[in-house]
Amino acid sequence: MNCTPGAGWVSIKGEPINLSNGQDFVHSIDLAAGFPNFPAGSTSWITIDDMAGQWDGVLGLDGRSFDWREEQTETTSVLVKNRATYRIWLKMPNVDTGTDDDYLWYIGQVRRTD
Repeated sequence: MNCTPGAGWVSIKGEPINLSNGQDFVHSIDLAAGFPNFPAGSTSWITIDDMAGQWDGVLGLDGRSFDWREEQTETTSVLVKNRATYRIWLKMPNVDTGTDDDYLWYIGQVRRTD
């Protein structure tokens, strides 16, 4: 996780998401060594400005990664614009409070390569 002095959570500035017409979007985010596994029930998803809906991640069987696979029909230049802002969200159950903690995990821009 990203720890910065001050109050509140600071998102990680992500690398661009590279998209091209005719190409599926396939991506994984793995936890670095030393971090505990994601708790059971954790979810993650990607939103992109001006795009309807979201891309849901799948928690890896080992509890250490989130994986995405979006078909090319969902990544076209008509649906996802160049330089649009993307956000990767993370929701984890909080066993102490019985609620979910929501984090803006990554933020960055889409880069069209077509």
